[in-house]
Amino acid sequence: LEWIPSHCGIKGNEKVDRAAKNAINHPNIDIQMELNKSEAKSLLKKYYNKIWQLRWDEATCYLQTHHKHVHKTYEYKLRNRRSEILLSRLRSGNIGLNANLNKIGKHETGLCQICQVSETTQHFLTECPQYIIPRSMLIAETNNNDPNDITLLLASKNAHTQNSVVNFIHRSQRFIE
Repeated sequence: LEWIPSHCGIKGNEKVDRAAKNAINHPNIDIQMELNKSEAKSLLKKYYNKIWQLRWDEATCYLQTHHKHVHKTYEYKLRNRRSEILLSRLRSGNIGLNANLNKIGKHETGLCQICQVSETTQHFLTECPQYIIPRSMLIAETNNNDPNDITLLLASKNAHTQNSVVNFIHRSQRFIE
């Protein structure tokens, strides 16, 4: 075998080789390159997802217990838009329970009218005795044996489970105007 320099005698390669050797002496890159549309879009998406995640980490919302990262989205497999809205609001804790209404100045105490404790999503789904029958039906429909795991149903991607949670909301009659 005999070693032959790869750039030897090729004009373009010789030019590139000299430019690379000269670049060693420069601490900064002095070539300006513009981003194409997809590169700019990708960088903007990363930037705004980072800002969104920082805000999410600072917030106190029920959904954070099951949804830690904002870039992961939920799939909705429901019959209609109204059901998707109900499930989304329940997941985010902005469905109109007294604790949430109290935060925005729409409820005086934020307490459950029956239990006199903070009416949160957790309380609504797993604790309040007023909803024991709809809760039992939800447990039966989803084959969920642990009532405290009902909150895990909120993150389900299963269409049957999502419909069962929406049916629970309807059966509770909590949000009838």
